[in-house]
Amino acid sequence: MTWGKPDTLSVDDLTKTYTEHCPASKTTCTYSQSHRDVNTALHKEIYDEYNVPQARRNIKSGEVDHFYPLCEGGSNDKENLWYQPAANDWNGKDFGYHAKDKLETYICVQIKAGKLEPQEAYDRMTGDWVKFYIDEGLDDED
Repeated sequence: MTWGKPDTLSVDDLTKTYTEHCPASKTTCTYSQSHRDVNTALHKEIYDEYNVPQARRNIKSGEVDHFYPLCEGGSNDKENLWYQPAANDWNGKDFGYHAKDKLETYICVQIKAGKLEPQEAYDRMTGDWVKFYIDEGLDDED
């Protein structure tokens, strides 16, 4: 129900050090730490839209997640949030949120190292994140 939405695709925005809106214990932080802002009401709205039963609204079952990740410039808007189950079997492999988290980490490292442009990351992630994951060989590491 979401196709992903960026707030920025600027390498400068994604690699600079932030001093505002950082978590309480930090004087400086990353883009994603400075821009993370999804309130409880919006989490509930996403759970409701995806018809997630109350008993499954926990990290063990799945999570409300940024489809296009914050560390890559993703937005906190509803258009970028989705419910992703912890386990999601497809073609004999699990593509639940743990697999997508692995891809997100990989992409963020590549962007910060100057090996991947944010626009390419956005296009590939929102085009078919599972294909992106497989193409990068991340499924071979499981």
